[in-house]
Amino acid sequence: MITYLNHANIHEVWRVTTIEQNKEHFVVIYDNANHLCTCMWLVTRGLVCRHFFSVMFNSDKAMFHIGLIPDRWYNEKFSDFQEEPAITIFSEKNTVKPMYEHQVRPDFSLLHEIRHTQAFSETVKQNLSHQAKYNQGFGYAKKAIGLALEIGCEDELNNMLQRWIKEKENETSFRQLEINKENLPNISNPYQTRTKGAPRKRIKSALEGNQKQKSSGTASSTHRSQYICSHCKGIGHNARSCGLKEKSKSK
Repeated sequence: MITYLNHANIHEVWRVTTIEQNKEHFVVIYDNANHLCTCMWLVTRGLVCRHFFSVMFNSDKAMFHIGLIPDRWYNEKFSDFQEEPAITIFSEKNTVKPMYEHQVRPDFSLLHEIRHTQAFSETVKQNLSHQAKYNQGFGYAKKAIGLALEIGCEDELNNMLQRWIKEKENETSFRQLEINKENLPNISNPYQTRTKGAPRKRIKSALEGNQKQKSSGTASSTHRSQYICSHCKGIGHNARSCGLKEKSKSK
């Protein structure tokens, strides 16, 4: 902050500490009823901070002038604000501390330069634009609600708003889903290397092992699924359970 100021024009530098003594700010008093505080309220918000008013109670160099506050805070703009007097409230002679008017020629060109550099960056402009749009939309909504309550059609307004909100939420969800799909990486199949030797047989799972193969109903499949006895050449049993073999043994 000091880099913007001419050191020869600085009258005083005050350190203001809060009651809890956990925060402190510095107030610089310089020519032409100008001042700057490290809280930067005068720059970012266009308002004179409490730290400066605290200094006014203890310094006759601290002057308040109406030109410190930007024109946007007034309903009517001053024709020539430079003709307005600057005010001090401290004097070593009096203990009552009345207001004293000083006819000075204020020059706030340096303050305007700092405001343009700090307060009107691209980020601040976007925030101000967003806030202005919000205020405009809130004004329309407030007017619509008042009109709906007046003519008794608040249910119609609520239904319109619910449909609009649902429609926009669906569009937002679909758009976000498309963005997520575009951001997914392209994953291909893993590279398979061919090793030496015969390929391994696929190991069946436990479910596949418990399932019995169903016959297709053809003669060849039925013939393959039945036993052929090696003793009597019969079908449906083997030599161990063959009845002819048992008879021949008993004889």
